[in-house]
Amino acid sequence: MAAATIAIATAAPALAYKGERRGFDRLTFDQSIAQVQKVYPHMRKLTTEELGAAVALSPFIQRYHQTEVKLRGLSYPVALELRFWKEKLWVIIVYIGGNSADQVQRWLEQRYGKPTTTAPDPVWVGKQTQIVATLKESWIGINDNVLSTEAQTVFMEGMRKAMERQHPAPPAPPAAK
Repeated sequence: MAAATIAIATAAPALAYKGERRGFDRLTFDQSIAQVQKVYPHMRKLTTEELGAAVALSPFIQRYHQTEVKLRGLSYPVALELRFWKEKLWVIIVYIGGNSADQVQRWLEQRYGKPTTTAPDPVWVGKQTQIVATLKESWIGINDNVLSTEAQTVFMEGMRKAMERQHPAPPAPPAAK
């Protein structure tokens, strides 16, 4: 999910979608872990466990989990996975729990209007944020575009260095005398 979210977030500039804001529910992107912990004092730190969305491991990423979050308009509580990039709130993953995919799709469209694209999943691309609804897998990802661009740059540089280590450049031929 992180790679897909990052890739889409760095696409061409977009218009804002209905109700776009730099956050979700009671959270704002760029908040520190301490600030988010004031909203969700019982959130627990995650390490390598997967909750459903793909996990990107990096020393710059911290992950937390909050269960039993009630969102107005949904029948059942959801769980949140909160991902921080360099200790700033970067990605919010909403695990839809007992809510049906159809109900969540309607809820998203009421809040944000029609998605920017629907193939393969509904996506709302905005100026500041992006929402990817992976409803077949029962989660929604909301991310900050600025932090996603920064994260993508770091990930790509790491991948480039790893490729260089795996396939070092051949030594230069001896100089002609």
